[in-house]
Amino acid sequence: MYTSGYGIEQDPSKDRGYALVKTAQVYMNDPKRPRVDLTVRGKVKMFAHFSSRDIILRGKAGEKIVSELVINQRPEHQFKVLNITARNGRDIKYQLETMLRTKPPVYVLTVENKKTTPGNYYDTIYLMTDSAIHPKIQVIVRGYILTPPPS
Repeated sequence: MYTSGYGIEQDPSKDRGYALVKTAQVYMNDPKRPRVDLTVRGKVKMFAHFSSRDIILRGKAGEKIVSELVINQRPEHQFKVLNITARNGRDIKYQLETMLRTKPPVYVLTVENKKTTPGNYYDTIYLMTDSAIHPKIQVIVRGYILTPPPS
């Protein structure tokens, strides 16, 4: 069994894609063959290169905590980001900048912590695109806000 698809890659040296191998075990009621191992193999073509898989905001409460994620498009899979939203958005401020000097354009997603008290949070930023392959790109945001040292 073979398959193919599109992925988001962190390592630009793998810009031609990578091999995907997944195995599943199927249990049946046939006493002669109670289990069958199925293997799926395929080549995943790169849709875009992300500088990291997610955004981590770690620092002390009261400090400015900012992180950036750079999205480099593949020439054969160019897309436009049409809209950007957050699942919750309560603890983060986000902005998407388009670098038009490059062909294809590069996107820079900047995320800033808004949480003022110590604690952790988790959110997701959605980039809605005009791409038929990836109409919605999800970026996970994790915040780890620490207690500042006593002054």
